[in-house]
Amino acid sequence: SYVDKAAEAGRVAGIGGCLFGVDNEVTYAEFCTMLVRAYCSDELSAYSGPAPEWYTSYGNVAQEAGLLEHTDAKGMIGDAVTMNRPVSRFDMAQMAYNVLLKEDIKLDFDTETVLAGIPDQDSIMTVDREAVAGVVTAGIIGGVDDRGTFDGFSFMTRGQAAVVMSRLSELLG
Repeated sequence: SYVDKAAEAGRVAGIGGCLFGVDNEVTYAEFCTMLVRAYCSDELSAYSGPAPEWYTSYGNVAQEAGLLEHTDAKGMIGDAVTMNRPVSRFDMAQMAYNVLLKEDIKLDFDTETVLAGIPDQDSIMTVDREAVAGVVTAGIIGGVDDRGTFDGFSFMTRGQAAVVMSRLSELLG
């Protein structure tokens, strides 16, 4: 239902051949495209820089909007290897949190209190702690199991990205 909702809102698109690729890992290029279409459409329309790859304009707009701060893709738009790599749960959390910051959404949470409820909190790097706590508090990304394990080093699927996009949309209106 999240894929349908995100697709109907124009937040996500398929991979061709009438397929969405719900279990495919989502790449930085794909997730940048989803975020920019949803939250930086004016900036994308005004973009006049180089676009040697299909994703370059989306990546550059995401970079300029601050959506790639504290991620592996920051400053790497011209690197096809990075942009075509799958996004970790840590980086997707950071990118979603960066959207909240861009949209000036104020969340009331204490990072350490939120993380205390995540069984694998010790694996969350310092740079990602606030973003993970923020998106968990906002209900954008949850755990991967009944215990609430975050599993930040695993990669996100296109289906999971559709859930994130739908939940961001619900929160931002």
